[in-house]
Amino acid sequence: MKGKSYYLAPAYPVLFAGGSVAIEMFFLKKRLNWLKFTIPSLILVSTIATSPIWLPILSIDKMLKSGIIDLRYDYREMIGWNELVESISKTYNTLSEEEKNNTEIITANYGEAGAINHYNKTYGLPGASSGISSYYYWGPVNQKATIVIFVGYSIDYLNQYFSDVRVVESITNSYEIVNEEYGQLITICRKPIKPLSEIWVELRH
Repeated sequence: MKGKSYYLAPAYPVLFAGGSVAIEMFFLKKRLNWLKFTIPSLILVSTIATSPIWLPILSIDKMLKSGIIDLRYDYREMIGWNELVESISKTYNTLSEEEKNNTEIITANYGEAGAINHYNKTYGLPGASSGISSYYYWGPVNQKATIVIFVGYSIDYLNQYFSDVRVVESITNSYEIVNEEYGQLITICRKPIKPLSEIWVELRH
């Protein structure tokens, strides 16, 4: 179904419980009680040793130096989130209060929307929407908006829906890490050709 491996995670606890009972019975039958302590110890040591791969506990510099950033694609995608949201905040804050109340933020993918929705209160931004996958079903935050800050869309695509399309900047990050956001455009659009509620249907992907 093209899902990610961790989507099955809720099944693991049940499987671990059932498997551990079977293993313990095997140890008792074979009189291998000492393994009841040895195996958990080995698991604990290996978990600690490999934890930087499974948890983002290292600094970005250390992840780059160790090569973990190349091993874990999700970590690479989180680099530059602060800078991305800060850039959008600068664009948003050029608007008057009246315009802000009439503004929506729409991103091309859920990583960009997730970054904004994670840091939006820090930067005084409204929540972001995205037409990707199940994110689409949440709909636009402000359905009556006539000003939209888009992240990750091309000018040609947006010209289909707005008469006034202006590129604000291209997304980068201080580490020059190329991820899905790197090089994407932040664009502010005005004068929609049709209501946002109708445009939203066509943004689904």
